Order: sequence, then C-alpha cells, then structure tokens
Amino acid sequence: MFTKGKAMGGHGHIATGIINWSKTFGKLDEKATRLIVTPRVYYSTNTIGVSIDEKGNETKLEPMQINEDREFLLDDIVIELN
Repeated sequence: MFTKGKAMGGHGHIATGIINWSKTFGKLDEKATRLIVTPRVYYSTNTIGVSIDEKGNETKLEPMQINEDREFLLDDIVIELN
C-alpha cells in the first residue's frame, strides 16, 4: 500500500547525476510494532540541460523524450519499532 506524503522538494548534482527527494508523513500509530518502507525508483528518460564545448560555452538543449519512462520497486526495508 502506498501512502502519499507531503513532498518536501529535492535537489540534484549535475556532475554525479544524483537527485534526492524527500516526503514527510503523518504520525505512526502508537501501537505499531514495525515500519515498512518500500523504495520506489522512477527513471525519466526526458533529456534537458546544456551542452558545454571545450571552451566552456553553454548551449541550451531542447527537451526531448528518448524512451518510455520507467518505475520499479526495491525490496522492502523493515524497521522494528520496540
């Protein structure tokens, strides 16, 4: 079951291509004994950005979709709440 949280935004780093996003969820039930987190990975094939030549000149690239976007689930992370 996917619970929607409040998106808190994110940031990325051009050199590594790593992007981080976060969400905040409501309080857990006080009777809960474990928290199950199912990581979801969304892979966009939209390209946008700039091209930089050997002199450091930037040229804006036009946005384009090169393949179909993909999404997949990773293994659950189970956190025991004692």
